[in-house]
Amino acid sequence: EMWDIDPNEIESITVLKDASATAVFGVRGANGVILITTKRGAEGKARITANATFSAMTPTKMVELANSYEYANFYNQMRANDGQSATFSDYVIQKFADGTDPIRFPSMNWADYIMKDVTLQQQHNVNISGGNKKVKYFISAGMFTQDGLFKQFGAAYDFGYQYQRFNYRANIDLNVTNTTQLSVNVSGKVDDKSSPVTGQGSSGMIKAIYQATPFVSPGIVDGRYIVNSAATTDNLNFEQNPQNILPFVGSSPMTYYAYQPGAYQDNANKLSFDLILDQKLDFITKGLSAKVKGSYNSSFASRRTIRAEVANYTPILQADGQSILYRKNGDTTPPT
Repeated sequence: EMWDIDPNEIESITVLKDASATAVFGVRGANGVILITTKRGAEGKARITANATFSAMTPTKMVELANSYEYANFYNQMRANDGQSATFSDYVIQKFADGTDPIRFPSMNWADYIMKDVTLQQQHNVNISGGNKKVKYFISAGMFTQDGLFKQFGAAYDFGYQYQRFNYRANIDLNVTNTTQLSVNVSGKVDDKSSPVTGQGSSGMIKAIYQATPFVSPGIVDGRYIVNSAATTDNLNFEQNPQNILPFVGSSPMTYYAYQPGAYQDNANKLSFDLILDQKLDFITKGLSAKVKGSYNSSFASRRTIRAEVANYTPILQADGQSILYRKNGDTTPPT
């Protein structure tokens, strides 16, 4: 695919749109054709070119969501508009406002917590070209790497959409005789990428962030993933003061980390080989030539699925009304 090509290899790009231009490509050219011509060697001294590009990537614009205090007030107002009683008690709203119990009554900006502010992208290439009357060559090697925009919170494997690719190309033209030219083109790429096991791809991760409530969890505290609960009967605060707990907690924003932990690690390897013989036939008619081309293309792709489990912890207020103990749910297992 054209997005797998190192841009340092490209000589020109031609877009074919009308029917007469795309007819030779048959049905596959129905929506237009993009032709990419790669660089070739020219007669002259060897020329070495090296390029290095470093780029910083950042989310362009994230939706600004309500904090816990705003959420609770908006929710109660919605209920009041329908003539219903408030869901969030004054006690809970005050906890959201003063932030004195950030474990049981957190106010999380999940986009800031889960996504990086910036990540690095790199593109490197070295190529050499040149030739003489007998041989012309263009040889290129390039590497492209892209770090993920999602934090991994110390996981032992990558799942944040990291990507790296290695490209190579050799275009060689041989003048076998004054009228016969043999061209050999070898190109390929090897790439690796990682992605989380979300079931919905990157859109699932973004939706999980946006659909989560800001008080479902305070995140990872002291290496433990904390998950709040509503109306837990073993919570002393619920037994004595049911209005002093969260009425509900909502969905988790970290499904890829806590409930579906794991990753896909994809590897792909592509190779293309072209052999072109161009024979001038001026002895028959001036300007006449015959061209024969043979191609070999191969590709191999593999996917490794990594699975793991991550324990989560529910905070339980103790009898003194101050200290918190954590109830462990599940076990943390190493990735397999």
